[in-house]
Amino acid sequence: MDKSKVTLHVSVLHASLEHASYPLAVGHYEGDTIVGAEAVLDNKMGKRLSQRRLMNLYPGKVGTVDVILEPQGQNQGEVKGALIIGLGDVGQITPDIVCRGVTEAALRLALARLDLAQSRLPTGAAATADLVTPQRVSAGFSALLIGTRGARGLSIQNAVAATVKGALMANRVLAERDLLGQVCVDAVEFVEYYGDLATQAAHAVTQVKQYLRMTPTADEEIKPAKFLRHGEGGYAGQPTHEYDAGWWQPIQIKEPKEPLQGHSKGELQFLRLTDRARAELTLQATQRLLVERLVDKTVREPSSDLNLPATLYELLLPNELKDQPLESTNLLLLLDSATAQYPWEMLAERVLDEAHVGDEPLQPLSVRVGMVRQLESMDFRSHIQAPRSPNALVIGEPLLDDPSYPALPGAQAEAEAVASVLENFGYTVTKLIQKDAVTIIGALYAKEYRIIHVAGHGIYQPKNKKQSGVVLGKDIYLTPAEIGQLRVVPELVFLNCCHLGRIDAGPAAQQDEEHLQQQAWNKLAASVSETLINIGVRAVVAAGWAVNDRAARLFAETLYGRMLDTDAPAPFGDAIRMARVAIYDNYRHTNTWGAYQCYGDPGFALKVGASSREAAKRRYVSFSEVLREVENYQASASRTTDKGWRTRYQKQVVELEQRIKTEMPKDWYNGELMYALGAAYSELQDFRGAIMRFEEALSASGAAEQVPIQVVEQIANLSSRYVWMQYKEKAESNVSVAESGPVSAWSVKGLLDNAQKKLESLVQLAPTAHRYALLASCYKRRAMVSNADEERRHALTECAENYEKAYEMSQNSDTPYSGLNWINAQVLAGIEDDAQRAKLREAFNKSLQSDPSKTSQDFWARVKPGDIELTRLLLEGAEDAINKMQSAYEQVFRLGGTTRERSTVIENLEFVVAMLHWGAQEKEANKLAEEANRWREKASRLQTVVDVLLASK
Repeated sequence: MDKSKVTLHVSVLHASLEHASYPLAVGHYEGDTIVGAEAVLDNKMGKRLSQRRLMNLYPGKVGTVDVILEPQGQNQGEVKGALIIGLGDVGQITPDIVCRGVTEAALRLALARLDLAQSRLPTGAAATADLVTPQRVSAGFSALLIGTRGARGLSIQNAVAATVKGALMANRVLAERDLLGQVCVDAVEFVEYYGDLATQAAHAVTQVKQYLRMTPTADEEIKPAKFLRHGEGGYAGQPTHEYDAGWWQPIQIKEPKEPLQGHSKGELQFLRLTDRARAELTLQATQRLLVERLVDKTVREPSSDLNLPATLYELLLPNELKDQPLESTNLLLLLDSATAQYPWEMLAERVLDEAHVGDEPLQPLSVRVGMVRQLESMDFRSHIQAPRSPNALVIGEPLLDDPSYPALPGAQAEAEAVASVLENFGYTVTKLIQKDAVTIIGALYAKEYRIIHVAGHGIYQPKNKKQSGVVLGKDIYLTPAEIGQLRVVPELVFLNCCHLGRIDAGPAAQQDEEHLQQQAWNKLAASVSETLINIGVRAVVAAGWAVNDRAARLFAETLYGRMLDTDAPAPFGDAIRMARVAIYDNYRHTNTWGAYQCYGDPGFALKVGASSREAAKRRYVSFSEVLREVENYQASASRTTDKGWRTRYQKQVVELEQRIKTEMPKDWYNGELMYALGAAYSELQDFRGAIMRFEEALSASGAAEQVPIQVVEQIANLSSRYVWMQYKEKAESNVSVAESGPVSAWSVKGLLDNAQKKLESLVQLAPTAHRYALLASCYKRRAMVSNADEERRHALTECAENYEKAYEMSQNSDTPYSGLNWINAQVLAGIEDDAQRAKLREAFNKSLQSDPSKTSQDFWARVKPGDIELTRLLLEGAEDAINKMQSAYEQVFRLGGTTRERSTVIENLEFVVAMLHWGAQEKEANKLAEEANRWREKASRLQTVVDVLLASK
């Protein structure tokens, strides 16, 4: 084993904290009592935490830590110890505080582990001067999601990254002291009690390298676990108050219109806004001309030289601000038109301390932390209409008739890449590459857009600002004025134009305008971003100078890909930082990483398109996620009657099931999941698929605990429904419905026999109205598919008898479903005498007494008026019943209803139609021609209703 290399395993355990595999790291705010998970840990450790707090030895201040190990904590379910980390004041937490605290705690744990290992060496060896342990000792630790509590807490992603970074920093310190060969931090296990938060943490672990804010060395490997682990005692849901999304430190930077008393003109005013409702005011004296020349040089020389950005850092920022750990907190810059001219994203600090061993000595601030701008503005649109559809307009190098502009093949490639990413996430993209001005402007107003992305030439003309914008042709431009005319305002506008994205610096900056008029873009040009923000665009990304083609493409792909990630979509601020990191890591020889000025709310989120092609590629880290996804497909299928959407959902369910079988832990494909899959296939009208999954669920290991007994009812119900579906398909194709040969499990007789057998067993075990009704519907389908009169009559009779039993057990119910079906079946089977007819009339009159459709939104309550009219037609022969019935059913269908619910109504009508035709034949054979004609007339008119309802689907 190479003891200079360390693989750090990172995982998440969903369980109560006593099941942590290692000593548990927790954070403690200064002045806090021991509460929550910390209190549970204290109790498990015999109040050893409370003892230290009572003696004023408990960590709380930043930089204080304590390590308490439990020598008896060796077995599962026993606490292994505690790493207490002081977090300082509530609301002042930063990732850097967590990182430094974890580093020190991990080092103390490592030394304690090393001491223990050495103490166990054979007697005599302990006196050896060059004592080393024979095998490297593990100083792995478990951790809560430290620092995520409260309105100013860290995001889960930042808490995970800060903890992992602390573990890496501890290993680097051990390496510096030549101890890494003897002890190392090789495991970080996050423990979370709440299932939803554990799932979020597991996703953060899979993406931890993107949030780490440091570059691992060649000797460091981070190995994130692919899936969430489950232990005992975890809670399935989420806490009453979810963890907050993290804080962005607001810093207001402005140029006072009038110099403050005792200060000179040109100074910048910095206000560091804190969560304690105070602003820390600092003024920085600025030599405007010197700064402008440095900015101009930075903009014009796209090199890897960070000396200019570092010089700007020293000149522009006040010392009071430099002394604060800006590298640990995301920054929200609140700028005015004057201060927005400066390339704040280019600032780099010449600092190398123990927390950044191995990092770039001049790593830019905007790469290390998130940095988003907001613009001070008094001129904005008061009423904004947001886009409703997932549409995007992507423009790549408009077709120009002006030879003075060079070709931009990189802009075309960027547009192609962006269009591809957006289409993969379900967006409808209008892609215009090398198109003329008329085509582009026409497309701009053709539909509403959520995203507008432009890659091409931009121009700033200080003497004619109305002609500053994207070049569409000779003296033709796409300016903010055209976008401002859109009634539906896009949510995000991305302008990646060579010379675009600056804010007008005002008169003070125009003194050198004549000298640079031909290349005015390098001055702080027209306020394209400002105008877009004023009209209501929620996020604007604008390139401040010419960018490297490949780096620009990577930036755009990363930004959209992270914001639209189907697993854990990143908000605007985080996605911007990830995009900057991506191009800095890959194209640091350019300064493109600092070119993008990004305005908006850091928490702004884009919506994924309606039918993302990336959905099948979603990452799953926990069983609960997969189960919920299947249940969501079931719910989605139940809400749509569109056949095209059901086909899409079915394809996605099939693909997901295949991934579960091939890519995920085998124990995930259990009875609970198969039951959910069966329910999803049922809603998708794939009855055979549903029956197979339900059967698998019944036979799965642990089915008694995971699968409800109702699965047997559903198998029986779906079996008989599948029979009817097969029967209709054959009849519509003019294929003989008569079966020959041996009975198989999937033959009509085999399915009906199996369904009947299951239901009769359930009725014997525990009779319920629902089970009798299901048995009756099984006989109903027997009657439908039977070719023999006696067999059909017997099936109808059994159908009526079982509906009657169901009615008798449900007479206290407001839903007269069983009673009305009993009456219908009995009329179709034949009423034996006046006594039976009177009994049927009594049941019918009782069904009229309550009307749940007036108080319930349940589909079956709403169809009651139509069901009553159907029974009135059959029992009383009412002439007006059919029209009333059709009107009632059509109204219910207009209000909604799932495909399954609507199919049940239509199938019942088809059953009545078929039985009326059969009954008419019998009556005609018995010389009852007049009555036979009445039955045929009813059947014909009911068929018209069926046709109308089928058309409404």
